[in-house]
Amino acid sequence: MVYIGKEKPYTLDRDAWKEKLKRVSRIFRNYEDIIDSEVRMSAEQETRFFINSEGTKTFTQNTYYYIRIRTSALSDDGMPLSNFKNFFEIHEENLPSEKDLINSAKEVAEKLLELRKSPEMEPYTGPAILSPEAAGVLFHEVIGHRLEGDRQRNPMEGMTFKNKIGEKILPEFLTVIDEPTLKEENGKSISGYYEIDDEGVPAQKVILVENGILKNFLLSRRMVKGFKNSNGHGRADENSKPMARMGNLIIRSSKRYPLKELEAQLLVLLKEKGKEFGFIIDHVEGGETNTSRYGFQAFKGTPVLVYKIYAKDGKKELVRGVDIVGTPLAILDKIIATSDEYGVFNGICGAESGFIPVSTVAPAILVSEIELQKKSVEKKRNFILKPEWKK
Repeated sequence: MVYIGKEKPYTLDRDAWKEKLKRVSRIFRNYEDIIDSEVRMSAEQETRFFINSEGTKTFTQNTYYYIRIRTSALSDDGMPLSNFKNFFEIHEENLPSEKDLINSAKEVAEKLLELRKSPEMEPYTGPAILSPEAAGVLFHEVIGHRLEGDRQRNPMEGMTFKNKIGEKILPEFLTVIDEPTLKEENGKSISGYYEIDDEGVPAQKVILVENGILKNFLLSRRMVKGFKNSNGHGRADENSKPMARMGNLIIRSSKRYPLKELEAQLLVLLKEKGKEFGFIIDHVEGGETNTSRYGFQAFKGTPVLVYKIYAKDGKKELVRGVDIVGTPLAILDKIIATSDEYGVFNGICGAESGFIPVSTVAPAILVSEIELQKKSVEKKRNFILKPEWKK
């Protein structure tokens, strides 16, 4: 096979963007309680050549643009807090305008200051809604990593789903696909896009779970019993050996409701369980999981914005200081319904074959039970002196 991809122009005006980001960053001078902030941009062009003894020759070139706006502060009782917003594009012309970036910086700062004054939460187990972003991270950690083919071969791995092909592992209204050739969802660029994997195999759409039934694994050239060929998911960074990894993990649902109706179902569920309140996990930074059989089969999500929602009247209150925790098989059985709108989460995933760009596309999900634990943070004393520019 010979594949020669298109060359992608790379014409970023570094000096113009540098000045633009400086102007955006100055916005944070208007917020006295913010102790640190950053507005950062990275732009990189990745060019890959691949040749092997089978006669495969490939050339691919991709350009990635990332902008990150992040702020941090301390609550009155000394808890470190942060808020952020990321932008990802594969075309320079789609990057946000300076006005949009300034508005985003203000939004990030103002929500952080609201978070400073919010109450700290105690551990909780009960019903909750996870936003599309949070649901995407959950599926990435709980399902995606455990369906990577190389993990079905390694005796050190937990092999959660190794012998479950053809069995039900999710509610029947859910289907999980990895589609690395997808460039965007609802007009938003997706960072897990690629044309050829890092072993010279064309990227392929793979139906992993169909109507709740496990159908396939993510496969590299390292074979898994019962499967003969790679499905184009051998991925690695520039310094690592490829293994089966996710690209664009997509969760589709046939049991969909408008978000308002999903919230109404949450309130009903809270009353049935005798709970005074539940939670809506709105914004997350990422997650982590342990797939080893010699460790705990568990996952952890890192929420940034979490809302308590009261069963009596649906009133919402921002809270702080919790992490999502749980075990994979337990949480999957608790999914009751989803929203009818999908969201995109772009990120970088680190594993044995290095750090690679990935995405999830997911709806919001209603779960009958989730566990939230107190966040492990060291509280600090607030600063006595103000920065020079605040005097």
